[in-house]
Amino acid sequence: MISPSENMQGIMMIGFFIRPVLPRLYTLAVLLEQAGSGRIGLDEDYVLRAEDKYVQGTRVEGSGILKGMKPGKIYSYRELAYLMITASDNVAANIILDRIGFPIVNKNMLKYYFL
Repeated sequence: MISPSENMQGIMMIGFFIRPVLPRLYTLAVLLEQAGSGRIGLDEDYVLRAEDKYVQGTRVEGSGILKGMKPGKIYSYRELAYLMITASDNVAANIILDRIGFPIVNKNMLKYYFL
């Protein structure tokens, strides 16, 4: 039998996991919606740039592999989405957000009751 304190620890761990993942899931949902409507091609190429690793002059932190990759490497938006979700890659997430646009992501978050 699980004690109440063990149950609370499980809930806290789930909350700890979900919070950083939710914005990426919102972004993925909008990317897939945009791809489904033909606005973005998942197999469209993106060339990694040095400036992708910075936001307003500050180096992007966190996990992920793109921050360590050399500029010039080509990724599809499908690959970027995969890295964003499976490797929690913040650089990939920022690239996708830049392509989609924050206003569209926010609008769709409200549409699907994510906010």
